[in-house]
Amino acid sequence: VCSSDLAQPDLNWKLHPATPRLPTVKSALHPKPSSIPVLPVRLPPQQRTRSQLHLMATVQADTPERQQLLHSAMRLLNHIYVVDRIFQAHLSGEAHGYSNTNTKETPTLAELHEAVQQCDTWYQTFIEQQSDETLGIAVPFQFTDGDTGCMSRAEMLMHIITHGGYHRGNVGQILKGLQVAPPRDLYTKFLHLSEPQ
Repeated sequence: VCSSDLAQPDLNWKLHPATPRLPTVKSALHPKPSSIPVLPVRLPPQQRTRSQLHLMATVQADTPERQQLLHSAMRLLNHIYVVDRIFQAHLSGEAHGYSNTNTKETPTLAELHEAVQQCDTWYQTFIEQQSDETLGIAVPFQFTDGDTGCMSRAEMLMHIITHGGYHRGNVGQILKGLQVAPPRDLYTKFLHLSEPQ
């Protein structure tokens, strides 16, 4: 069941039946009488993925071990991109065409960088067009494993943010193993750069 009047569909059963729902950032700081979930106005773009791709382009893959580490990092970044595209399709009401949350073939750095940039632009444009009311719209969808789900637009966007940050953290650890300092992927860093005052 997925209805626009179900503002808080219970999807946490995939993790654990007793997992409590967490409030969104803005609603936690500024409770509203409405039950519509809202997001912060300033959402960090996923350009941190592009920052990691830039760093990876500077790494010397001069040993089999380093080549394997770089390949693992690319697989993770490609996974982030595929999931972003899957939820982009959910938000657009379109079919995404993916049967898994990663692709069989691994793209090149240049290919993935361009694809991620296009996807980032779509999300930024989509977010700018939303209101609290439209963010509360519930969207039914199907996972790549065939299970069905239902999330509000706000929940989908929050998932994209947290999912990308989680896996960029994985990539950051790989970069450290290659003696490369990963970019600081923090919301506070984003706010400081976008609004230094």
